Amino acid sequence: MALIETVRLRQQYDGRDVLREIDLKIERGEVFALIGPTGAGKTTLLRLIDLIDMPTSGKIIFDGADVTVSERVRLETRRRMAFVLQKPIVFNMSVYDNIAYGLRWRGVGGRKVREKADSILE
Repeated sequence: MALIETVRLRQQYDGRDVLREIDLKIERGEVFALIGPTGAGKTTLLRLIDLIDMPTSGKIIFDGADVTVSERVRLETRRRMAFVLQKPIVFNMSVYDNIAYGLRWRGVGGRKVREKADSILE
């Protein structure tokens, strides 16, 4: 059984396909590299696999469990993961900005960022 599997994964933005019908299997212990030109959908695929974003359609399966069926399962699985960018942008800003960046990365916007960051810092 694959540790990570995608089945017919699709992601659209503004009605435009960014990823279409992606089938992928990564076995436990396997080293996996994702390469391609700018705009090919690498970051989109990684954001989906890391459960930061939800796909337009298709499945993401971790260790045999379909994590796209419920928000609860997705969040439980997400808490066991990490996402490291190629060029680190955190820790070279203020503590507040680092917290706000993480929230923005997860799609939190505007006033909610300030409220949550202030609450976390409190």
